[in-house]
Amino acid sequence: MPEDIIKFEVEDGLRIKITSGECEFNLNCLNSLDYPEIDMSDNTTHIDIKAETLKKMIKQTIFAVSTQESRPLLMGINIKINGNILECTATDSYRLAKKTVTLDTPYEENVDIVIPASNIGELEKIIVDESKNVEMHIFSKKILFKYENILFQSNLLEGTYPNTSSFIPVDFEHIINVNLSNYFASINRVSLIGQSKDKNIIKMEVNEKEITLSTLASQIGAGIDKVSITKNNPEEISISFSAKYMIDVLRTFDDDEIIIYMNTDSKPIVITSASDDSLVQLILPIKTF
Repeated sequence: MPEDIIKFEVEDGLRIKITSGECEFNLNCLNSLDYPEIDMSDNTTHIDIKAETLKKMIKQTIFAVSTQESRPLLMGINIKINGNILECTATDSYRLAKKTVTLDTPYEENVDIVIPASNIGELEKIIVDESKNVEMHIFSKKILFKYENILFQSNLLEGTYPNTSSFIPVDFEHIINVNLSNYFASINRVSLIGQSKDKNIIKMEVNEKEITLSTLASQIGAGIDKVSITKNNPEEISISFSAKYMIDVLRTFDDDEIIIYMNTDSKPIVITSASDDSLVQLILPIKTF
């Protein structure tokens, strides 16, 4: 609109005129009486969480949700609360993101809900002032978020979310410390050779002192890059993975150093920050033969 002042006028109950300076719009409207009644009442008990914590938790996990409608539960984010421990998990069966948060005040009841990713993703966009708190009011079939003067309500997905606790291995043969920026840049460079986003597979060969990343595209050529590391043992391992999945994972970390955990070329790759294990990222390797 051309001016700071915008004027709204309702005409005949079903038309609205919007004017600003010499600009004018006349829009047809629907009858407000046909709009459904929505219960936005809150609960007697609620969960307080810092807006910054909630926003970051969503961004660190939402990328891993499934886009396949055949498994609707995996199209949501699973939130579990036990006392003052909140776990947020997302997975599409090929990768998994899990963030653990410690609440300031324990919640009286155990919580195990699934929020549609499309909805909670919109909530993350709404949160601007991260210094505020967000109230979470949980019901049997819906959840209500109260943030400043905004009420944001979402339905919950029905069903039991898969038990993902067994997905993440406990013991690892290979533990690798690597600089995040160097590793990310190396993968980003090598992935440029990939034929497409869906088939962009990177091979990672690890020895005691360095990681060698390589890719091959028959119609384009080949790329290779190396990154210095520290490793718990001198044994070598070779494993392949999706460049896109790995890049998505690396973008969720803020620290300078990450730890990569591996066992064999067919077992999951687990990644955490070197200084904070509250965020766990997991991707499955890809067989190249």
